[in-house]
Amino acid sequence: MLELYVGDKDAWWNRAVWGKDSLIDSIISKHTKQEIPAVALSLYNKTLGETKQLGLVLEKLDNDKFLEQQFSYLVTSKQLIVKEIENSCESINDLIQLFMSAIYKSNSFQIIKEIESKYRGLKQEELYNFISYLMNQDLDRMRFREWIDKYINKVLVDIKKDTGRKLLLLYRKELYNISETDYDFQLFKLFKEYKVKDYSYIHQIYELVKEIQRENKYSLTELKSKVEQNYLAFKRTSAIIGMREIEHEIKTYALILQHLALAKKYQNVYPQFAYFIEAIKNWNKKYQVVVFIREEYPKEYYLQPDEFSQEIPGENIYHKYKHFWMEEIDS
Repeated sequence: MLELYVGDKDAWWNRAVWGKDSLIDSIISKHTKQEIPAVALSLYNKTLGETKQLGLVLEKLDNDKFLEQQFSYLVTSKQLIVKEIENSCESINDLIQLFMSAIYKSNSFQIIKEIESKYRGLKQEELYNFISYLMNQDLDRMRFREWIDKYINKVLVDIKKDTGRKLLLLYRKELYNISETDYDFQLFKLFKEYKVKDYSYIHQIYELVKEIQRENKYSLTELKSKVEQNYLAFKRTSAIIGMREIEHEIKTYALILQHLALAKKYQNVYPQFAYFIEAIKNWNKKYQVVVFIREEYPKEYYLQPDEFSQEIPGENIYHKYKHFWMEEIDS
């Protein structure tokens, strides 16, 4: 004969059929969904509205070019350089920008060098010495330009020959060109500091970048081969801009070369992408709140309003780009 253990006062057989904490009350509570707290519901509706608005912005900013393979090379190359030489993203950006200044301003550096080598009259020597003096005064590029303008305008008054005036104006034009950005000007100061007289190796990299752009081949395997053929040019340039000796690896230079060549091709697209990624980050902050509240109050136990099952604009875009550049989006 079976005997029931009756010592447990919470067991169902020891509970009353009706009333508070009764058997019936227990059954009903388990099958009755609760209301979502008003505070949580208010936060949900507010955040959902913001997420929808940001989602519509993402749909407008989305661009098919963001998914091109060559553009993905450009986006990921900087991350790979950081991993390759174990440096911060900020210093890698400085390094790449200085490389870009070197190759895309190489013609200006060459012209300045030729003028300073060929024309060595008294007035020219005074001008060159004045520029060297300015380089040691810790001026920013705009103050440098102001001083150059004052000095050259003063010298122009005393120059009568048209050829002399044209030469001086050309010199000023190229000085303006190599002080167009802070990176350009920083590189010019480095060249002056190291007394660089031969810019042919910089021009060599510039021609290499143009060759890659003409061939339209950007795979890392092919670029490694080109770096090997021009290794000395990379090493000499990188030594001036401050790369450590242990960073002078073929793969590192190939990644830099890849970035340099593609940055020009996508110079208008990349800023759009950077803005797009920031928009995704802002959208994701709101989206995570919406997802958290939905999971915190599941439909099995809570009375969810229709808004809890709505598709959220931007969700498909977020997952599309998270697959390719998770570090960019989640950082």
